[in-house]
Amino acid sequence: MHSARNLSRDDFILLEGGWSARFSLAILEAGQSAAVVVHRLQGDRDYYYLYTRQEAENFLRAAPPDMPVEVVLDLHEWRASPALGAGEAATGDRAVVILEDGRPVGYVHPQAGALRAEILEGGRRPRPGGPRLLQRNLQADFPASVALGAKAVLRVKLSRRRGRPEKPGLEVLQPAGSELDVIVQARRGFEVEGEPRGRLVVGSPDEYTPLRFTLRAIEPGEGDLRVIVFRQGAVIGYLRLTPQVGPAPAEAPSGGERVQFGQPLAEVQVETPDLSLHIEETWDGAGRHGFVMYLSASDASLHLNLKKFGPVLFQSEPGPFFGDFYRKIEGLPLTSVDEQSRASRELEGWGVFLFENLFPPEAQELLWSLRGRIRTVFIQSAEPWVPWELCRLTGMENGRKIEGAFFCEAFEMTRWLPGTGIKPALHLSRLAVVVPASSGLPYSAAELEFLLGLAGNGRQVERIPARYLDLFKAFSAGSYDGWHFSGHGAARGKDPNQAEMILDEQETLTPLRLSGEAANLGRTSPLVFLNACQIGQGGMSLTDAGGWARQFLAAGAGAFIGAHWAIYDRTAYFFARELYSRLLGGLPVGRAVREARLAVKPAGDPTWLAYTVFAHPLARIAR
Repeated sequence: MHSARNLSRDDFILLEGGWSARFSLAILEAGQSAAVVVHRLQGDRDYYYLYTRQEAENFLRAAPPDMPVEVVLDLHEWRASPALGAGEAATGDRAVVILEDGRPVGYVHPQAGALRAEILEGGRRPRPGGPRLLQRNLQADFPASVALGAKAVLRVKLSRRRGRPEKPGLEVLQPAGSELDVIVQARRGFEVEGEPRGRLVVGSPDEYTPLRFTLRAIEPGEGDLRVIVFRQGAVIGYLRLTPQVGPAPAEAPSGGERVQFGQPLAEVQVETPDLSLHIEETWDGAGRHGFVMYLSASDASLHLNLKKFGPVLFQSEPGPFFGDFYRKIEGLPLTSVDEQSRASRELEGWGVFLFENLFPPEAQELLWSLRGRIRTVFIQSAEPWVPWELCRLTGMENGRKIEGAFFCEAFEMTRWLPGTGIKPALHLSRLAVVVPASSGLPYSAAELEFLLGLAGNGRQVERIPARYLDLFKAFSAGSYDGWHFSGHGAARGKDPNQAEMILDEQETLTPLRLSGEAANLGRTSPLVFLNACQIGQGGMSLTDAGGWARQFLAAGAGAFIGAHWAIYDRTAYFFARELYSRLLGGLPVGRAVREARLAVKPAGDPTWLAYTVFAHPLARIAR
């Protein structure tokens, strides 16, 4: 039995159940995929329906042009295709839709042609004159099932052989002598006894000697183990194991576990940030959300290599909490200089609150003591809620509490999603610009004029009509290495994948639609900037960075820039000007963003703090 991801194909087109037959046929004719997945939202549940391309076309061509797809295909809950997570087991003899991070990423269909295994990016050739790179496969061996209360050994090792389809492992392409730090996390069903970390050295005489970790089964049901692999404090990938915990002894000693693997690092990192924070989501026995953090510093004299802090537990549900937090920021009155001053102080107080509640005291003291020695900060966070940019440094000096700067003000900081391939180099040789003509925003025309003016010196800038069919064609072509959106956005309910970018003619774009053939947008590892505004908020904007960031990065984007909360149209325009001018002037992303923030801070509104940036802080625009 194989993992669903390895059996799946990704050549499909995603349609919405509410689209008309005419529009859906136009989308099919613009693509070349073999299968069609139809998405239907019923209440707060998502349903998916899988068809071959020919099946879908036959139904749609025979239907009235304006009839919705869900009516044409007579879609009901009981007709929905089975959906599997990417790491779950699949046999290949039935039609299923494969989901990852809440969006369809593939399908298995017995009639869709020869199945193929997913190929990772690990086989890239080294750059001429660069370090000698060694290809390895990191594997984890653990019993498929463990009796409740029993102990079992998890072995983590490097191998020269590629992983088998049923046990793919993690492809590792690193210079000889690279030190890979391994941390084992028991997220459900098990606990680690003893030290949960170890180190493997690529190319060393004993590189194939496995690390051994002892785990004890403590909770019946499906377990959840994660093996996280770091190099120089940055996550290069992970392995996920889901062994069963039951009353019966394990039938097989090893090899039967299901493994879901994340992407390896796309390229070798040339530069290392001053400080790396890895934030890993966790839960306590009562089911409360929380996280642990690991700090690493590039300065060896600081003796910080994956130093663990936490866990920190949320005392309330983090999603609603931060939703209310952003609404409070959006509601700050800013009509006078006095109101702006009060709002600024309010934000500073909230920043102190976040820092003191999200960082354990020992970590607070450490960061305060290092603030003058740190320039670049890279936060890899698996949790989707926390605006780390807003944490405000505080510390004690001469018996008094002193407030410092916000993280994004004090440091050249960026974020990333662990397990997603980091892109150390970006390109803006062909920039796609999407500015709906119907937005009505006073500064949208100026923003469009500025962006079009970036053309020249080998750079192309092309305006893409703000219509979904045009966007689908451009996404599918995968030929743009930059995407800039300016207009209105809207959050829809609790699901971040339903957040909308408002297009012309009342059409919309959601993160969910960055699936199937549209995911080809990531072939060029583009920089994506959503400068989007919320309808009905007086020229302010709201972008759901969680849903948009996660889906653009999952599709292969090299960087993503969006806002945590509502932002002001004028300030957003000037921030874009300042940022692009610095990026194209050769500054690394982290420094360019920090300087752009500080340049627009005097505007007096919170926009300068709103942006969240997913990228390597030392990545640059290649010339």
